[in-house]
Amino acid sequence: MKKFAGIVAAIMFFVAGSMASAMSLTEQVNALEQASGLSADGETLGARIHYLEEQLGVVSETDTSFPERIAALEKLLGISGTGLSSETKQKGVSILLHELEPFSCNLIATYIDSRYWADNYGNTYKRTLSDEGSNSDRDQIEYLLDGKYTTLSGTLYVPRSALEDMGNFESDIPRFSVYGDDVMLFSHTGCAYKDEPIKIAVDIQGVRFLKIVFDGAFYSAIGWGNRPILVLGDPVLWK
Repeated sequence: MKKFAGIVAAIMFFVAGSMASAMSLTEQVNALEQASGLSADGETLGARIHYLEEQLGVVSETDTSFPERIAALEKLLGISGTGLSSETKQKGVSILLHELEPFSCNLIATYIDSRYWADNYGNTYKRTLSDEGSNSDRDQIEYLLDGKYTTLSGTLYVPRSALEDMGNFESDIPRFSVYGDDVMLFSHTGCAYKDEPIKIAVDIQGVRFLKIVFDGAFYSAIGWGNRPILVLGDPVLWK
């Protein structure tokens, strides 16, 4: 009887340990999403990990285990175990740009149209910033940061809709620029149908006013009006 009880106890311990391990992985992924400001809400654990890897540029082999993939992401973001390290709490925490209220804005389209959430290579983005053109070719959105952030990251890309509308196009007109207190910090000019998405990381340390400018970054589509030709996907502010 004692032997039987011991076997039952061992089984219960194994099951409890397995459940704790599963919860540990979930907690680790929760912490990764908190630190990066990215999340695939409602997806499976594997899909959430894959989304983080895709957005943060981490490549893993198909047979790599969840713990190994999570460990690689933790190392990238400065996370220790199931929580944020003290250094990450001070320097690595991020927020999605769309969570901030703009200080000023004359962009026609901001974070709203799912047609532009896919790039010309089929990658998708949860939040996008783009411009459909107003009375001026130069449109902008501005945020008051008060020096609270160090980096603006995101992916600059040609939307799938532009490829579908115009085919094999090239243009040296569109320009995307980032300004900090009216000083240009980053600029990209021109685009073509084969251009691959560009991951950007702009140093905005000490910047009080952050301004993002789209200059001639739209085209006229028959039956649709103006559409963006350059889009910023999943813009994130890092502390």
